[in-house]
Amino acid sequence: MIKDYSFHRNAAISWMNSSRDFDKGIAVLEASGFRPAVVLNLKRRGAKAPAAMARLKHLMRSLISAWAKPGESFQDTDVTEGIIDGNPVSLCNDGSESPESILDAYSKLISGQMESCPEPVKNIISEYRNAYVKRQILHKELSDLGESNDDEICEERKKKSELISSLSKQMDVLYPQFLDYFKNNKLPESDLSSKDGEQTNDPDNSQIPYSEMSAEDLKKLKKSLATKILRAVNRLNFQQETKADEPNPMPDGPERVKYETKIRKLSAEVEDIKMELAKRG
Repeated sequence: MIKDYSFHRNAAISWMNSSRDFDKGIAVLEASGFRPAVVLNLKRRGAKAPAAMARLKHLMRSLISAWAKPGESFQDTDVTEGIIDGNPVSLCNDGSESPESILDAYSKLISGQMESCPEPVKNIISEYRNAYVKRQILHKELSDLGESNDDEICEERKKKSELISSLSKQMDVLYPQFLDYFKNNKLPESDLSSKDGEQTNDPDNSQIPYSEMSAEDLKKLKKSLATKILRAVNRLNFQQETKADEPNPMPDGPERVKYETKIRKLSAEVEDIKMELAKRG
């Protein structure tokens, strides 16, 4: 039986133009046969899973785009996803190209509102915010040095000024990439998460060939990653790897950014493993 791509595409468009019921959306995708393993995983997780609706809408838009005939278009408007008349828009609250827009994007990212955002863009947002916080701290430390001109203070002032300049250059590289994605829908050419010259040796960031691993090994890895996530969350909430009786949140700064980024990356790995396991039934 030949698949009626036009029929399923129109069903997806009708869902996008409706009240967007989660279960009905899953039914549309299941009937179409579009990315079945991903749809099955989303269905199993349910509507209450983090960013479930965002993922569902992303799948619908992907189907509509992939199965369009020449000249066909879908001018969707979804402000919560940053789309107006089918075009991605800047996350600036006032439409201006100000640094606050990427910081606002970071807030949306850690609150789960931008889960469908490509991983390189997420890294750019996180690294920009990391550099921004580091630079703020350095500015304060520089101010605290006072006006003394003795050799030790001058040397310290020089080091901090050079670090501030380096971070500013990093931010100048990251921000246009961010704008290019949200204004022109252009993906970054590469992951810029190490532009500040820091080497990434964290084994959690390595690319693992999940397709070559046994189901048992995948389950063990998923459990290990979940443990690391829990420890990192405890670090943020209690400043130790185990849960304490009273909250003791980690203050804002580079250390907090590091753990927030780690949680996001490890969580993404867990989702990839879940999808691989779902493919195998």
